[in-house]
Amino acid sequence: LPAVLPKLLQPFTTVPDAPARPVRLIVARSRHGRVAVAKATDAIVSILDLADGRKTLDDLAREAGLRPAEVEATLQGLTELGAVRFSTGS
Repeated sequence: LPAVLPKLLQPFTTVPDAPARPVRLIVARSRHGRVAVAKATDAIVSILDLADGRKTLDDLAREAGLRPAEVEATLQGLTELGAVRFSTGS
């Protein structure tokens, strides 16, 4: 928006293009079938790459270079989105 807003505030005949930049998205479906799309931050990508079902929260935090509270908050958001699910071990 900062790159386009000044152009939008001036008279124009065609809508100005926004500068292209790479974006990573997560597409997830909840257990109830709701589909959601969210922008993936570096922290989210790192956690999703590292999560293998065996690592603990502390393992993920250490390997991702994040604080455990950050990992916990990120996992909570991903769970609400439907991007990750937890199961209890046997």
